Amino acid sequence: HHLKIDTSGTCLERFVWKGDELAGLVGTLDSGKRVATQGLTPSGFISYGPYIELPKGKYRVELSISGAGSDLGYTDIIGVDASDEAVTLAKKTITAGDDVKIQTVLDVDDSFIRNLEVRTWYQSGNLSIQSLSIERLAN
Repeated sequence: HHLKIDTSGTCLERFVWKGDELAGLVGTLDSGKRVATQGLTPSGFISYGPYIELPKGKYRVELSISGAGSDLGYTDIIGVDASDEAVTLAKKTITAGDDVKIQTVLDVDDSFIRNLEVRTWYQSGNLSIQSLSIERLAN
């Protein structure tokens, strides 16, 4: 299923993390990125976090990656809702390419989502996490 990206929406705030500013269980840091290398890096979460709270509203989450391989892994967005339930807000397969932007629009219709994490699971191939941005859109 495709999410409609609203490019006309005014961005109210934008937070950006470089790859090396994100936590990760596998991979190495190189020039501001988190990097996994075929044959060297075991599969696992190459990035997770940033454990922030998003108040009710609309957001665009963008993960910038570069990767080569047929089974790179997946990225998902998880958090805890106002009723203390763990929720998965999105999950997408990582596609290979240079400077690929994986975009998801989140509609937080509850009062908030806390402990928000954008996780990237590395499976195989060569993958680098360049940056993660979360911007608040005008509703």
